[in-house]
Amino acid sequence: MHKITSSVRTGGLIIFLLVFTLSFIIASTENSVANLTVTSDETTPVSCFGVNDGAIKVSVTGGNSSYTYSWSGPNNYSSSTEDISGLYAGTYDLQVTDSDGNTGTIIIEVNQPDELQISGSVHTNVLCNGESNGTLTAGTVTGGNSGFEYSI
Repeated sequence: MHKITSSVRTGGLIIFLLVFTLSFIIASTENSVANLTVTSDETTPVSCFGVNDGAIKVSVTGGNSSYTYSWSGPNNYSSSTEDISGLYAGTYDLQVTDSDGNTGTIIIEVNQPDELQISGSVHTNVLCNGESNGTLTAGTVTGGNSGFEYSI
């Protein structure tokens, strides 16, 4: 601390001029971390209607490591692994949380082929037991996966 003194005479004017400089150093203790990003790398559709053989592979970038995974999906599905398999068709939600509590989310749809349908088939019954004069004509096949085989 500095002391300033002055003597004043009658009718005099005293002007004090103080000059000082302040310096501030601002430091941040937080690290700059890239945003947490979740990407779908590969989605394997269900092979046949109603089967549970779909799969999802994801990757996570940014944030701080030590990610935790929280999946939810149809039929009360849940998992805590990065990639998931044995899936039914439907919508799967993933929330990833890093060690600082930052989150990233993604919603992924696992598809399946339409249910196999045969329409418009025609048949003629056998006239008498032991004869082979009946017929069966398959109609239009829709759904499923192409490459159908027919057998009786």
